[in-house]
Amino acid sequence: MGTHEHRTEAPQDEAPVRKKKHHKKKRKNRALKVLVTVLVSLAVILVLAIVAYFSWEKAPDVASSSATAVPSATPASTAAVEGNKEEAELTPEPTEMIEDGTAPTTDRQDGVYTILFVGNDDGTGNTDTMMVVKFDTVNHEINVCSLPRDSLINVDWDVRKLNSVYWASESGQPGQGIVALENHIRRFTGFDVDCYAVVDLDVFVDVVDTLGGVWFDVPCEIEPEDWMGFMWDYWDTLEPGYQLLNGYQCMAVVRHRSSYIRGDLQRIEVQHDFIKAAASQFIKLGNIPNASKVLKIISDRVTTNLSKANIAFFIRQALMCDTDDIHFYTMPTEPVTLQGYSYAVVNDLYGWLDIINTDLNPYSTPITEGNLNLIYIDDNGDYHGTAGMDGDWYYEKDESTSDSDDEDEEEMDIMDPGTDESESDGMDEMSSAGMDDSIPGGSDEMSEEAAA
Repeated sequence: MGTHEHRTEAPQDEAPVRKKKHHKKKRKNRALKVLVTVLVSLAVILVLAIVAYFSWEKAPDVASSSATAVPSATPASTAAVEGNKEEAELTPEPTEMIEDGTAPTTDRQDGVYTILFVGNDDGTGNTDTMMVVKFDTVNHEINVCSLPRDSLINVDWDVRKLNSVYWASESGQPGQGIVALENHIRRFTGFDVDCYAVVDLDVFVDVVDTLGGVWFDVPCEIEPEDWMGFMWDYWDTLEPGYQLLNGYQCMAVVRHRSSYIRGDLQRIEVQHDFIKAAASQFIKLGNIPNASKVLKIISDRVTTNLSKANIAFFIRQALMCDTDDIHFYTMPTEPVTLQGYSYAVVNDLYGWLDIINTDLNPYSTPITEGNLNLIYIDDNGDYHGTAGMDGDWYYEKDESTSDSDDEDEEEMDIMDPGTDESESDGMDEMSSAGMDDSIPGGSDEMSEEAAA
């Protein structure tokens, strides 16, 4: 009996335990279902957000390759005052013209866009930094090519510097500066750029600070210069070496050139090194959260034909690039002096065409000499124009000789037999060109402030 009673009571004691376990398992299943539902909902929201972002983000339109009539700033007067050549008045007179330097109508390379980046000097309006960028969003490769500030343009003006084009037109017709500059960039490259961005000094400073500064190897000591003005309230003299720079310090580095032997050309090299350093630090994962802040600064404060959706497109594409796929070039030039002004003149036409077609041209058809409209110099020092030479009087060599005594003639013969004094002087001017900081129609003092 004892054994029978024990067996009949056992199931009655275990029933509540099994019931409790059943309820616990049910609660766990319910919690798991809730968790799965939340995760699925979040995933759906995330997917919808991504879809919405990509629907909003938009690649820019590409430029038309056909020739069109565009306004061109033509200074009515560029008379310079003798001596320090005080600022000449450039009075733009827009005229309708068909540009010679126009790319042929042809197919575009897939996913390739061109952008003109312009650094605008707030003090004078001169555009001392001009870069044409080819952005291949298929292969995620970026090519950047600088055009020197003193690049000689093919016009019949007294001052023929590329960096004065924007200001010459903008001062007379606000909004037309970039149109005139794009027009002259096309003469050098043979094609229209798709997009442009004109960046003022304060925008550059704020973008750098938003990124948390930039680590960069400063190439030389940078002391106070007149153009820096109030910026010196924010930092002291920069010493050479690898260091973290804030926005104002970075501005000083990319604008400094007074101590460089090769002037603007050496500054361009420093700018390329800086851009690569900044891009490397922006592309890394730690700076992705700052992309939205950079987007806001650029879309709100940069003069551009890019929409906010276009800028977002380029930022996302840039974050997909590797720093090894960012390449830099400079239009090949040599310094010369013409009519008292220093210029950078193309000295390797076919080398330049090779850079254009290999690294910049967004079209499938190569750009040829006939698509350009520029002045170049040959090995003999003679000037030529790919589409003729406007105002060819500008390039005439001074063959005049002056009376001198026998001692001067002997000294001249020792220097270079068969070379007259005026030619020797011209060679001296050419060898020292590039060190002259004068801006179009400006004095030396003004040029330091405007172009340093």
